[in-house]
Amino acid sequence: MDFAPLVEQKRRRFQELETEIATPSLFENPKRAREVMREHSQIKRLLDDWVALKKAEKELEENRELSASRSGSGRVGSFRDSNLGKARGRAG
Repeated sequence: MDFAPLVEQKRRRFQELETEIATPSLFENPKRAREVMREHSQIKRLLDDWVALKKAEKELEENRELSASRSGSGRVGSFRDSNLGKARGRAG
């Protein structure tokens, strides 16, 4: 499922809330101010999580590419195997 359109919708709403928060008159109505601040906080967390997810996906893809390019030389596998053997030797 493609979440990008939903995230874009949330970004637009976040900008609307930011504009509303910048308006001093918002805080003349404490109930409305709480609602706006709560929604703002929830959307901010969602957008921060989205950014973290996209960053992790990019890093994973880069690591896969790096691993694939090195596995052809055998260096990754032999490094892994030698370290696994050392760890097993210490464990038991």
